[in-house]
Amino acid sequence: MNTDIRVFEVEPFFTHEKSRTPLKFGGVVIDEIVYCHVRVTVENRLGRRADGWGAIFMADGWSWPSSKVSHEVREELMRKLVVAWCRKTAETTEYAHPIDLFWSIEPELAPLAERISQDEAVAEPMPRLAALVCASPVDAAVHDAFGKAAGIDTYDGYGANHMDHDLSRWLGPEFQGRYIADYLSPMPEWIDAFHLIGGLDKLTESEITSDDPDDGLPVSLDQWIRYEGLHCLKVKLRGIDLQWDLDRLLSIATVARQEHQKLGINELWLTADTNEMCQSAELVIGAKASQLALPFSVQDLTNGRIHTSTIHGPGFGYRFDEINRHFEIGVKPQPLVADHHATS
Repeated sequence: MNTDIRVFEVEPFFTHEKSRTPLKFGGVVIDEIVYCHVRVTVENRLGRRADGWGAIFMADGWSWPSSKVSHEVREELMRKLVVAWCRKTAETTEYAHPIDLFWSIEPELAPLAERISQDEAVAEPMPRLAALVCASPVDAAVHDAFGKAAGIDTYDGYGANHMDHDLSRWLGPEFQGRYIADYLSPMPEWIDAFHLIGGLDKLTESEITSDDPDDGLPVSLDQWIRYEGLHCLKVKLRGIDLQWDLDRLLSIATVARQEHQKLGINELWLTADTNEMCQSAELVIGAKASQLALPFSVQDLTNGRIHTSTIHGPGFGYRFDEINRHFEIGVKPQPLVADHHATS
């Protein structure tokens, strides 16, 4: 394909970013974190060059939770792997689609992470998730540069016009003749952004103290709803304390509906995210499924409509469909397609 690219240069950048307020998700509280930017220069077969960018937080607390290796060591090893993976990517010489490029070198990622762990003699090797986090900004930058060099939206580059292989190469013969583009929807004119609510985020103005930012921007959830007209909320939960999670969802739904009544907003979308803290799918399905229907069945909360909630667990996504009536306690939620990312 003329749009196939070859990587000519890869350069990482690291900055320390301080959060405006602490963010708690899963078992982690973050108030400062390393942010990794990667710039990639590519050239396609037509000789067109372009730079692409990718970025991610070096979130070792999420991708490499450990009681044996300190945060400082984990963060430093992840930085080293980013640098090593940048070098490995820059060493490639073939022209290929970004997916084929990553597919060809991905088997070297785990051994590289293991080697870095061994060199530092850490008590626990870097897990695959942390290694993938390190590789992701490089991969994103390659895809970004690919689209720019071709003069197309990168997402328009995942069909037969730009790929040498269909999905059967990776997913088996049942996907013969199918491409990633077949599963992508056109970009809508409007996309709702979800406002993230961390485990320590304050829900009402009455909770704000002198320790909170005083910079003219909202702090509590009720302030944010009034400021931006929010109706899509992503709620960080514990995943190991069902009652706390239920109480948190109820409190957030209550605050949201109260503010929505004042603003004339008739929709509320909730996503519950436990950040892989669930020990099993039982928090989402099975014996406890009936309890999970509770937060969205309390009539006092639903003078408007609570549309859809996805509860993220270890590889599962479940939805409570639109509610215009009381959701009976004990009704089992219907499964969606498995969410293998578990969080987003």
